[in-house]
Amino acid sequence: MRQGLDPKQEQELQKIREQQKREAELSTLNRKKKENITLAEYWPQYLDTAQHKKGTPTLLKEKSHFAKWLSPNLEHIPLKEFDLDSWDFLVTLLKKSGLAPRTREYICLALRQVLNHAFARKIVPSAPPSSKVIGATTNGKDNRRTRILTDKELCNILKELQKRSIPDYNFTLFCILTGCRASEAFKLKWSNVDLDKHEVTFHRTKNSESRKMPLSGTLVELLKNIPMNDPNDHVFIATQGMPYSEIPSSFRKIVAEEGRSPHDRIVFHSLRHTAATKWGRSNIPLRDLIVRVST
Repeated sequence: MRQGLDPKQEQELQKIREQQKREAELSTLNRKKKENITLAEYWPQYLDTAQHKKGTPTLLKEKSHFAKWLSPNLEHIPLKEFDLDSWDFLVTLLKKSGLAPRTREYICLALRQVLNHAFARKIVPSAPPSSKVIGATTNGKDNRRTRILTDKELCNILKELQKRSIPDYNFTLFCILTGCRASEAFKLKWSNVDLDKHEVTFHRTKNSESRKMPLSGTLVELLKNIPMNDPNDHVFIATQGMPYSEIPSSFRKIVAEEGRSPHDRIVFHSLRHTAATKWGRSNIPLRDLIVRVST
């Protein structure tokens, strides 16, 4: 016992020392955990910030890239240990998987953004290398899939969709006839549809703007045949009873069955390119396409 301290004071002092020791140990533990945080552990922190700054389509793509490529192959690696060897591993893996150069670039960009987020918060000592350094750049080349479908290809897809899933058929046909993005059809609600005026309004588009689009008689007829209970309901409901949040699975299966090469493969966005290129230029009556499907 220290001179001048009674037993009670000495006991209180001992409690303070123990508390300080526990706090110091906890601080050391947290510091080490922060220093060794893995990609999987840090991802929710990055996502919490990203969801307030990015649009839904961009965020969905990043989540998809993380789930399909980054998490299965890199989630166990501490952020501070991401070096050029790690990047070489990822880039080589993506190339061997046959992904298009632009897709590989976007996947690597998603990882670079996570590491930049960590660097800004002093989780990692340095910013990640550029896309050029890691070999994940397309060097400015236009690698977008601008595949244009023929009338026969469109009719074949629609006929197969009619056989497999009417909700998927309605969703796809709407996108074909309007040329809208899939994400715009995902979010479309009955309150955005005016069948009397033959008009639809797309809100919160990719450019964060709203735009109105006229509806053809074919589209009005299509929409009238879809049940509507409440103006706040989504127009397009998948077979499972939930609003669409991804491309219809039956569409993906149909185009996959064609066995095309990756660069010639039909994707859902091909419908938008087709609408803009063919119908916007030549004004082919859209009803003609539907007539062919039923014959």
